Amino acid sequence: MTDARQDLYENIMMALIGDGMDVSGGIKERIYVILGGYEVQSRTTEVALLSEDRNEFLIRKFMVGKTVKGCTKRTLEYYENLLRFILPRIGKTVDDITADDIRYYIALRQKRDKISKCTADNELRCLRSFFAYLTGEEIRDR
Repeated sequence: MTDARQDLYENIMMALIGDGMDVSGGIKERIYVILGGYEVQSRTTEVALLSEDRNEFLIRKFMVGKTVKGCTKRTLEYYENLLRFILPRIGKTVDDITADDIRYYIALRQKRDKISKCTADNELRCLRSFFAYLTGEEIRDR
């Protein structure tokens, strides 16, 4: 295991033990096997600072594009507020966000925050518009 994977494993085990769970009976080994199928990398604050700057720039660029397109003030505020809510929670630069990141974000919102299907659809619609704009401007490939 890599250091980051080992750290993750130890954090999971500490959380399970701290919750009073019995970690005998092969749980440790199963966690090792599951983690073995993933690349695990620690997040750094430097990346977070970069993502805020890059994401902020792209949000502003998108908002200018939507303003030129003739969106109402209410629509512009909705897009901007929603993007400023979503992107920090995904935790990556817009350039690095994948479809899987968005799926995970929506699943987490539905499970943890108990958002409705309508809210999830609205957030997805906003993200589609944002990424379609970035693709159209050739900022992202797709």
